[in-house]
Amino acid sequence: MFRVYDKKLKQWMQKGVYLASDALYVEKRSLFGTRLQRVQTDERYICHFYIYMLDNYGTRIYEGDYLKAKVSEGKTVIGLVAYAEEIGVYVILSVDSDEYYILSNEISNRIEVIGNVFDGYNEEEKDGKQPL
Repeated sequence: MFRVYDKKLKQWMQKGVYLASDALYVEKRSLFGTRLQRVQTDERYICHFYIYMLDNYGTRIYEGDYLKAKVSEGKTVIGLVAYAEEIGVYVILSVDSDEYYILSNEISNRIEVIGNVFDGYNEEEKDGKQPL
């Protein structure tokens, strides 16, 4: 699973986006119908992959999400989800320091998605939602 952000339109694409093993494809409409166009993800479109974890409210976590995480007793951090190729895992990169924290299922009940790199983040609690 993945989601795609269109930097030109400054919005998340809701449909018409396909990911193949070699590239990202976007539906383009013309007078003659719809066709798929291969696109470069680093130019106009940014692809964020689902990391197959949920936060404590049941929200899917993607690369590029901002999380609020209780990483230890008495320590809560805000950070960005990224894939650390060097160690082969997803991590939370702290926005306040050079620290990182490995994302694992054992802390998923102590993390909350609070935004993403394109929409920013909000540290406020989710109104009316109950943790899982």
